[in-house]
Amino acid sequence: MIFDLEPCHFGAKCNDMYDRQHAQKYSHPSLCKQQCLKGMCDQTNDLVHSSSFIHRNPCKYGAQCKDIDNEKHSQEYEHPSWCPNGGHCQDTSEEHEKSYRHLPTCKHFQKCLDYKRHDKNHCGKFRHYTPSCIYGSYCVNFHDQQHIEDYKHPFPYPCPFTPYHCETYEKFIMSKDPRQLKDEINQHCLNYSHVCAFGRNCTDKDPLHWEKYIHVPRCLCPYGNQCTKLVQEEHLNSFTHPKIRDIRFL
Repeated sequence: MIFDLEPCHFGAKCNDMYDRQHAQKYSHPSLCKQQCLKGMCDQTNDLVHSSSFIHRNPCKYGAQCKDIDNEKHSQEYEHPSWCPNGGHCQDTSEEHEKSYRHLPTCKHFQKCLDYKRHDKNHCGKFRHYTPSCIYGSYCVNFHDQQHIEDYKHPFPYPCPFTPYHCETYEKFIMSKDPRQLKDEINQHCLNYSHVCAFGRNCTDKDPLHWEKYIHVPRCLCPYGNQCTKLVQEEHLNSFTHPKIRDIRFL
């Protein structure tokens, strides 16, 4: 007998342990200490251990679970702990967001005056970070200075002369072996992002390419390969066509 209650015959495998009426009549095992401390248990294949201690299954939504504050749901499923960086966390990657719980986001983000003053009370209640642009590598606002300052992008600071007027990039892209070019040319093309000539039709799989280039998603020409305006520059500059660069050098 535990706390004057009869032990449940199903132990840790009981499906009704979180039912209030059932819990008032029967006692159930405690949570597995190893899982609570380390986030995992290496004895789950041991039938005696599994029946003697409760092992909550990890919630598949992790810290992004919409029911994370629901008492019944939290009793049944394991959720991640709070991010150790608190209100100063800058990591907005999907993996991190799912691995840790975070404080509510301050509506002023990093422009918050209390954040800049290092107000401990405010920073202990809200998270401050630079939000990611929802368009990512496909952002068309790369020449909007305010937008670039307000949002995080997967590409470096955009070259002010991309896509049509950067002579340095033109030398780089036209070279058969860019590594043989002057260092300042390679430095420029690695330090600044440029618009990919193929836009939405880009097939380059090189991770470095996707790290350094902006892919502007132009409207697709409704006629595709059957288009009769493939010699008209104004049309080509407005629509994307199969196997034709969005940006062409003269």
